[in-house]
Amino acid sequence: MEIIELTKEEFAFLLMNPNHFSRGGFGRLTLIGDKLYKIYDKELTDLSIEDFDTEIDAWIESEKELAMMGIKRTSASIKKTKEFERLESTMSSNLITGVLSYNGLCVGVQMNYFANYITLKKAAKTLSKEQISFYLNKAYKLISDLIEHDIVPGDIKENNILVNIDTNDVVLIDLDGAETIYGPAGYVKDFPNRLFGVNTMISNMEYRLKQDIKAMEKTVC
Repeated sequence: MEIIELTKEEFAFLLMNPNHFSRGGFGRLTLIGDKLYKIYDKELTDLSIEDFDTEIDAWIESEKELAMMGIKRTSASIKKTKEFERLESTMSSNLITGVLSYNGLCVGVQMNYFANYITLKKAAKTLSKEQISFYLNKAYKLISDLIEHDIVPGDIKENNILVNIDTNDVVLIDLDGAETIYGPAGYVKDFPNRLFGVNTMISNMEYRLKQDIKAMEKTVC
């Protein structure tokens, strides 16, 4: 997997791009060609061009000092690359294509952009119960495959499952977040409670989808 070393100008653009593709709780996404660039901006809010150099340099020093004290909020690029490379042997190998690095720190990821895909939450508004079950079963196979490789997804929800209605393909996203655990060999066997957490997230997602279906049925009636 490629480590993409960003210049300060590139980092600033991805971090403060007003025309970003979307923004979540931990990252800002910018679409360039057929790639999505996700920058982790939780610790870097309210920056301006004027104070960018000063604030970013201070942030870099702060992260390095914390790392020396054993507090790692931002992982080193090489470490993250080795983690994400493990996806290449799974059914989710087509998600992350590179690690975005600035001054040796992992500040984001490069991902494939899945055109013509929508979230399962959005798709469920027009699908039958049987169709939703079909896509859920495909998602469960992807989750099971990750677990077999001792990778435990930590943010399973209908917004993190993409589906293509035309091809029936399913993709899991948000596997780069801190919630996802890239454990050593035998990790899931040694910590079976992690499976309990995964099953709880799945049950909660199924419940929400069922409630959405009931609400839609009432609206139709």
